[in-house]
Amino acid sequence: MIIGGAWTLYGVTQLGEADFGNFKQYIFIGFLLIGIGAFKYSPDFLSVRGACIIYLLMAYVLLQPAYMQYEKPLRLLMVTPVYMGIALSVYLAHSPFRVRDFFNWLFLGSGRTRIFGLAFAGYGALLSGVAFSF
Repeated sequence: MIIGGAWTLYGVTQLGEADFGNFKQYIFIGFLLIGIGAFKYSPDFLSVRGACIIYLLMAYVLLQPAYMQYEKPLRLLMVTPVYMGIALSVYLAHSPFRVRDFFNWLFLGSGRTRIFGLAFAGYGALLSGVAFSF
């Protein structure tokens, strides 16, 4: 949560005039108060909320290389899971206890972990193959 808050505050300091840069002091103070208030008023599942903040900020970095690359349709293999992760991060930031429920369900049987692991490994191999084919 601290890393996500610091990254957010750094992003606020880099705002230009088109992005409310004239009010960046007020935005900075507002986000700082929200970050501090999160520790006081919603201390449960802060790690999940912090991970969601970091993923949302990281998604910008992941999506930048594919911006305006319409002539390369294979970029959708990278962009689609990032957008699905954005939707999941917004949902989990709202209901962080769902992560606990998911892990309880996932580790109920050993077959589920193998299926998830194989699915992610297969998708990683597919992305590696696409990356090396260019």
